[in-house]
Amino acid sequence: LRQALATLAPLAKADLDSLDLPTLQARLGDRTLLSYALGETASTVFVVRADTLMAVPLDAPVATVRALMRRAGSVWRGDAPDPAFALSPLHELYQRLVAPVRPYVSGDAVILIPDSEIATLPFALLPTAPAADYASAPYLLREWTISTELAASLAATAPTPREVGAVLALGRSTFDGFTWNDAPLDPLSHVEAEVETIGTYGTAFQQATE
Repeated sequence: LRQALATLAPLAKADLDSLDLPTLQARLGDRTLLSYALGETASTVFVVRADTLMAVPLDAPVATVRALMRRAGSVWRGDAPDPAFALSPLHELYQRLVAPVRPYVSGDAVILIPDSEIATLPFALLPTAPAADYASAPYLLREWTISTELAASLAATAPTPREVGAVLALGRSTFDGFTWNDAPLDPLSHVEAEVETIGTYGTAFQQATE
């Protein structure tokens, strides 16, 4: 996934000046678009709303962001896979990448265009305040409905019709001794039935927020 995102990353650097801004703003409606550009010494997030285009500076140099992401989880360290995430560095990433721009976000629907450096960062799981455990953490997804695009030009493109209710659902029920942790994982006997049930939900996914 990281390799695929790195290949597609140049698309995320589309020049906002080359876009048809009125068309983009008209398609945004009540949504806010945030386009991130991280630099070695200075970083910026471009904010686009139906009535606004602005640039907000961020205290988020690339080296600092990389270090925080490595502290947050093994997926960014490149060592043995571990599903656990550290909440403290994730909250600091929120403070550097999201908090400065919140006053300029209207409503709760946000489109993110991440810089390639943060393409794998789960913005929805960034805690908006310090938290002691996963259960009590105030994740950003509880306040924003977030979608992601590779470039602002894609957000300005009219959506193509698609078959409502088409779902691809995957599940794993046996682990053959493989585990991310020290303790082995027991087989999950109901995965097949659960996947089949998901396929019957149809338009319920259209209203999903979490």
